[in-house]
Amino acid sequence: MWSKIRANLDISPTFGEEVLEETGDYRIFRDEWGIIKQDWKHSSCIPRHIDFTLKSAADWPEFKKRLQPAPARLPVDLEGHIRDADDSGYPIVIHTASLMGWTRNWMGVENM
Repeated sequence: MWSKIRANLDISPTFGEEVLEETGDYRIFRDEWGIIKQDWKHSSCIPRHIDFTLKSAADWPEFKKRLQPAPARLPVDLEGHIRDADDSGYPIVIHTASLMGWTRNWMGVENM
């Protein structure tokens, strides 16, 4: 058992989803991370990753801007969350994301 204090560690702002091509069989879109994917409409499988947000070191400075600390990343009532977590008597956990998962999402398995 533990108590969590949540914060938005995702990119901010996100890229927003944008449909680039759509047919009767598939949809190609840019997801909120900026990844271009092909999603099949009539089968159950993970989307095919076509292109990634980070392709080279030159892409990092612009992408890094979306990872900066900001008050909007914290809960509105942060003090209340801290108090509730402390009052629970449980260990307090602050999740820091997945190093492998997020890096894979940003640049793909091969480039990682």
